[in-house]
Parts: sequence; structure tokens; C-alpha cells
Amino acid sequence: MLIRGRYVVPDPGCTNGEIWEDTGILIRGDQIDTIGPFAALAENHPSEEVIGDGRQLVMPGLIDAHSHGRGVTTPQLGIPYSSLENWLLRARSIPPLPARLHLLISIAKHIRSGFSTMHYIHIPQTGLEEMEEAMEEAIEILSMSGIRFAFTVAVKNKNYITYDDEAFLSQLSPLLRQRLVDTGYVPTPPDVDRFCELFRRFHQSHSGDLVPVCLGPVGPQWCSDELLIALRDLSEETGAHMNIHALQTRLQRAYGSRTYHESLVEHLKKLGLLNEKLTLGHAIWLSDKDIELVARAETSVTHHAGCNLHLGNGIAPLIAYLKAGIEVAMGMDDKPISQAEDGFCEMRLISLLHTVEDYGFSPNRVSAVEILRMATSSAASVVGLGDKCGSLAPGHLADLVLLDCEGFLAGWSPWDTDIREALVAAASASDVYSVVVGGREVFKDGCVLTIDEEELAAELQSFLGKTGGDQADAMAWEELAPHVERFYSDWGHDSHSPAPSDPH
Repeated sequence: MLIRGRYVVPDPGCTNGEIWEDTGILIRGDQIDTIGPFAALAENHPSEEVIGDGRQLVMPGLIDAHSHGRGVTTPQLGIPYSSLENWLLRARSIPPLPARLHLLISIAKHIRSGFSTMHYIHIPQTGLEEMEEAMEEAIEILSMSGIRFAFTVAVKNKNYITYDDEAFLSQLSPLLRQRLVDTGYVPTPPDVDRFCELFRRFHQSHSGDLVPVCLGPVGPQWCSDELLIALRDLSEETGAHMNIHALQTRLQRAYGSRTYHESLVEHLKKLGLLNEKLTLGHAIWLSDKDIELVARAETSVTHHAGCNLHLGNGIAPLIAYLKAGIEVAMGMDDKPISQAEDGFCEMRLISLLHTVEDYGFSPNRVSAVEILRMATSSAASVVGLGDKCGSLAPGHLADLVLLDCEGFLAGWSPWDTDIREALVAAASASDVYSVVVGGREVFKDGCVLTIDEEELAAELQSFLGKTGGDQADAMAWEELAPHVERFYSDWGHDSHSPAPSDPH
């Protein structure tokens, strides 16, 4: 296979990165073999299939560093976004869309938007036996879909309703407590040892150089110290990376102060989890001290700009993270600014959110290069594929996207424009011409080649026409809501902003 590019941006996240014109990329198997002038490569390899007609920009495929594979959003299913704590409880009453359908729709959206890789974080919805079966189904779907992926096995074992269920439940009537048990709001926590055995089996069966399998304590507010310590030891035993949702909301910050009399970042450090194998998801409500600890430990962060806005979480202190030298990757989290999972729109949102007026002559901003790095090479590093993809070079995996230049470069000055600025400012999923993953074309002519999207759409419509939400869960939430609101009323909603050093 031979890729033809009017422009080739081999490492869009490199500050001094080159941009080549009229360039070809020769692919052998699943890897890049040679990069050079297209005319010479075409002459030397006349029998190779050529992708691109000389009007496209070629760059590494985008990488989503944090996804749960939920292809249909809760607003589509009747539950609008609200605060995280409210939304998580209300979302239990949505129609139980099959996980297979969710995941296939999510993958198709990713491929259409120029993603070659997604990091799938499997959030458990059932007991361990059913969870293992669901994980096997998910990894089979991902493997057959053509997209590259990392797979995180997530787990939680406490605080299913609030961030202090013991105190909360003690305030309810016995009748309501029993109803919560009956409707599954308060499930039986998974056994820690049995979960560790499940992970060992899954990791041994599926983890490899091209499929990182990671551990996912869902969040320090949802995991006991016993579980976190067990996962720390399991990470050391298997070498698995860990991903944890942390300090996504003000209430989670308050949980750390109330429960441990220190920040959740400090608590993770005390337990031995804060290290180079850990990634913090969202990470909005960190203090300056937290940021210093994260940077010193070489812990990474995933940034979910659109999701954080949808759920009213706040704006992560991205500029402070980058100044501290923290590696940050872009994650879509199934709730990006664009319902189509458009990674280019998400990058544009990041650029706008973090263009901060600091009363100097020029705004303090995150550059296009830094944002592209978050969506390519940094994301590859965070998901465990850093030396294999995220940039285009001989020996790297042949994961790339071709974009029609005529769309996003129209009207831009060809001699003064840094094409990377145009990518962030103007490109969109509609410009995607082709997506190649491991030397296999998975998108062309406006179609995902590995998934029957028409069949998926018909299946979704058929399912939605036959089912409604769980009325028992909906009624339980209506009764529960005022109790939850009252419970959190004294949790210290002060005016503290994330990272005082960041103008956000």
C-alpha cells in the first residue's frame, strides 16, 4: 500500500516538526516501511495500491485516550446531562441498550472522525461472572472492528449512591433503604480477591504489545483502600497501567477533605499509587500542591473538555499542567462537544477554552502543536502504545488519517499558515478522506468498511421502538433526589477554583 499526500505531518505534536509536501508513505504489512517523495516511491513500486490523489493531508490517526464505548448518549435516550452525581443516578433509568450496540456505534463514530485508536474503559454493570463474559464480548467486537485499542478493566466496591453511603443510608427510612436494595441501587460489592483473579486471567489471555490491558479503579471515592492497595500490587505484578477518575467534581474534592483530611491526590500518593503507571481522568479540582505531586510522580492526565462542560464539572487547569511538565492526553469520554465524536471539534474546543487573557500583549494560550500532541503522541504514550504509534516514521504502526485539504485549508494563506493551526482551527470529521489502521483501510468514500452502519441504525431504531426506561428506577430516583440534595448541602461548596495559578 502506498499513501499519497499533498502534505504529510509526521509528528504534529512536535514543536519543531517538519511538514513535507508531495510525499508518499510505503506500508508493508502493518508497519510504515519508507517515507519519501511520492513520485520516486510510485516509480519504484508501480503495483502498490495508492490511497490519496495528491489533494490530501496525511497525519497520524487520532487517539482517544479515554472512552467507555457508549455510542448513544443519554440525552438521546431521554436523560439530559446535569451534574455528574445527579446524572449517574438518573442514567440508571434509561433503556438498557445492549452493550454490543453501544460499542459498535461508538467505534464507527471514532473511525469516521479520524481516530485510529481508542482506549476502552469497561465500566462494570453486573456481578463478576457476567462482567467477565461482557469483557470477552467487548474485546471480540473491538478486535473485529478494525480500530486499534487499549482495554481497561474497571472496578468499584463502595459508595454507589453518594460519596458516603453509610452515612446517607442511615438517614433514610427502613422502607426506602429496602427499596434501594430491591432496585439494585445498593448492589453487593465485588470480592477483591475474586476480581484480582478475574483480571489476571483476562490480562494473561489478551494483553500484548499491541493490546495494552490496564487496571481501572473507577475512582478513589468509589474504591476502598483495601481495593486500591490490591490493585497497586496487581499493577506491580503484571506491569499493567492504571487509569482512575479523580477529582472530577467539587464534591469529590470535598470527599477527600472530609474522609482523609487531605486531597485525593495526597491519599493516592500515601497508598503508593501515584507513579508513572497511573493516569488521572478529568483531574479538574487539583490544587497547586496536587499538580506538583502529579508532575513529580510522572503521573499523566486525560483531559475531557466537552464532557466536563456537559456535566458542569468545571474547566481543567490545562495550562498549569503543561507548565508543570505533566503529560496530558485528549479523551472524548463519550460526551464530547460533538455528538459525532469529532476529535477535531474537540481540539478546537480545547483551544478556545484555554486561550486565557492574562492582560499581557498576547493571550496565554495552548498552542495548536500542544493540542495535537494531546490527540496523537501523548495519547499514544498514555494508553501504552507510545513507541508504536502517534507519529509517522519507518517501523511505526501504519495508523494514519487522510484529510481533504480543500475543506479546512480553503481561504487560508498558503505561505504564512502553519498547517497545524489550520487543523485545530478549521478541520472537522467531514474532511476525513480515509483512515488506515495497521496497514488496513477502514474508512473510505464516506463509509466505515468494517461495520455495517445501516444495519446498526436499523437495529437501534428497532430496539428503541420496543422499549422504554426502567420505571422502577425512575420512580426510585424521583424519591431519592431530594434526600441526595439535602445530604450534600453542607459539603462545602466554596469558591475555590482549580489550580489557583491558572486563571481558570
